[in-house]
Amino acid sequence: MIKILEQTFIKEISNGELTAAGIGIDVFVRLKENNEQISAIEIRILHSCGQSINYYLPYNQKGEAINEFDFGAIFSEKGTLVVLQK
Repeated sequence: MIKILEQTFIKEISNGELTAAGIGIDVFVRLKENNEQISAIEIRILHSCGQSINYYLPYNQKGEAINEFDFGAIFSEKGTLVVLQK
């Protein structure tokens, strides 16, 4: 489903129908500093200028509480989505 959304956004941005698009995903990522695997919310952003960036918001669930979380520092990396040029 995520790939279909990404392909749709790339097509619509390339056709000028959208200026920017984003997708939010619950993921596991590995921290570069210690290789620890953590839970994070990933936000993939793609802009018509060709810029693509992925933001990550690490989180941990607090004990047994179903709706209480501790959040870490947001970090980012170069995105992998590419706008098709006409």
